[in-house]
Amino acid sequence: CFRFAENGGTALVTARLIQSEVPNANWDTLAVEAAVALNAKAVTLTNGTQAVVVNEFTGGYLNVEDDAGEGYLYLIGSNSVAAASGIITVNLAPGHSVQVAMTTSTKCGIWKNPFKDVIIHDSPATALLLGVSIGAIAANAGCWLQTGGIASCLVQGTVVINERVIDSATDDGAVAPTASTAAGEEYYVGITHEVAATTTEGTFKLMMEA
Repeated sequence: CFRFAENGGTALVTARLIQSEVPNANWDTLAVEAAVALNAKAVTLTNGTQAVVVNEFTGGYLNVEDDAGEGYLYLIGSNSVAAASGIITVNLAPGHSVQVAMTTSTKCGIWKNPFKDVIIHDSPATALLLGVSIGAIAANAGCWLQTGGIASCLVQGTVVINERVIDSATDDGAVAPTASTAAGEEYYVGITHEVAATTTEGTFKLMMEA
């Protein structure tokens, strides 16, 4: 299984665990600039302290975090340019419309598509884990990430055949043996297919796609 992604500003090497860009607090808990009616197709927000380029959030999400309309998540179709602390217009994707009217007390977060501006996973992970790189990837280039099936990935620690692996907490881009058997405590990347020594690349059956 594979998912298409867009690399961030740093070139990637092959066989590395990849995560989303770290969520940006500048785009969290934004105030609704003007009341939004039921069935509206656009929401205007007061931008945070980082400028936004046109369509930076296309394919991402608008999450209504607090007050009127809270609990609804919308797919973003496009967005306007916005200066730091300026006004940003977020247009919902076709087929999406506001389900509960919002007021100027409503707070929203806007988030890029998780597969936009991806990076090698930080150890420990600082954002959603997405897949494994399957080749060298230039900065800002489109690429495919593997999410299921047999894949090569950097190893940290002593992995055991047919046992689960998780994201490494100490080596960027690596998988590691699980430290716990308790359900829900760790993100399981996959299962060891072939044992390889630490700091080399082994093969794993990835299980990263729902």
